[in-house]
Amino acid sequence: MLASADERHACGHCEPCLRRRSGQGEAILPDMATASRAVRSVPPGGCQGRTNIESNTTAGGGPPGEGEMETVQEIVVLGGGRQAVRHLACYGKLREELGIGIAAVVDPAEDRRANCRAVLAAAGFDADSSRLVADLEHLDGTLDLDSTVVDVVVPTRLHYSLAAAASQMGARHLIVEKPLAHSLEEAFRFLDLSGTVHVLENYLFSAVTATMLECLESLGSRPFFMRTEFSKDRRPDSSKGRGTSPGYVPHVFTVEMPHQVAVANRMLGSVGHVVDAWDEDMVLPDGTLAGHGEGAIVLMHEGGVTSCHFSSLNGFRHRGATHRTATVYCTDGARVRGRFASTPDLRAGVEVFRNDRRIASHDLTDDSLTRALGGSLEAFRRRQPGPNDVHFGIEVLRIIDRGFQLAAEAR
Repeated sequence: MLASADERHACGHCEPCLRRRSGQGEAILPDMATASRAVRSVPPGGCQGRTNIESNTTAGGGPPGEGEMETVQEIVVLGGGRQAVRHLACYGKLREELGIGIAAVVDPAEDRRANCRAVLAAAGFDADSSRLVADLEHLDGTLDLDSTVVDVVVPTRLHYSLAAAASQMGARHLIVEKPLAHSLEEAFRFLDLSGTVHVLENYLFSAVTATMLECLESLGSRPFFMRTEFSKDRRPDSSKGRGTSPGYVPHVFTVEMPHQVAVANRMLGSVGHVVDAWDEDMVLPDGTLAGHGEGAIVLMHEGGVTSCHFSSLNGFRHRGATHRTATVYCTDGARVRGRFASTPDLRAGVEVFRNDRRIASHDLTDDSLTRALGGSLEAFRRRQPGPNDVHFGIEVLRIIDRGFQLAAEAR
């Protein structure tokens, strides 16, 4: 059986504890029971059937007390690129259930702002009522950021600077794309920001993750090994410089690997420490991108459980295909395999095997990005902690950072 929440828990909330654990040593995710419940509590397709976000402020008009509802109705999206467009489409799916609107989209490029306006209209928002501006400063004094969610969807190197700027302007609820920061050192600086920060790790909220956890619990089996592969063909984008800048190319460990590490830590009930890692360059017709091709990180978890995580940005088996799977192997011959959505129809599935014979199969629709955004909005509304807070983001980056070190040593 998986360890109980009490057996898995150790201090991870205080800053000194997190700083001590930023090295190679093992660490435990804080409050795993709460985190696991959060995964299961978000229904497929987002927050379907939930009541609209409501106001329940104190009589004096100040912020609500512990356990009271809070008004979170407007969203400011920082960024207008491809991923920001995906976020806007997801907010459109949550628009009626959560009663939300898009207050503003901030992006310096006029063409991206124009595209976002079209996306807003297609998603059912009143695009004319949303402000589309080139700089966050243009919103200073014009929006009540105290009751607004700021969604940071920009290149990783800009995460902290824009989150800090929004916080200084009064934002108390921030969602930041994974990975949390450009470096582990910068990630710790998020602890000094006022308000609540959630790292957008959508696979924590995936229907596949939740179903795999339920299958493992039902089997009563003890995992001893886990393998994940998240691969996609990034060669066309990388050859055009997407996500790069002079002197900077995103390492393969920063693209898909944060998803894989997060899923493993959740599935196995403890944060692993890195025991091995390797990486390879991406070779393109016009040059080589160092550390950008493919690689793997191996983790050791509590109880001697090992997990191995491989990612290729050269495509699945070097073909132009996307492939995201996770498989947990158990000591009694049971095996649970999850296939995450990788096509526009969002089809996914979970299969359960015992001694190589399939004993169960679950077909799923896995809109994990919508589920994750809805989960954060719900947590903000209820003033409850989420499984994807700053401490979570730091722990993932600690693993990625150690992976960098071991991969460099292996070259």
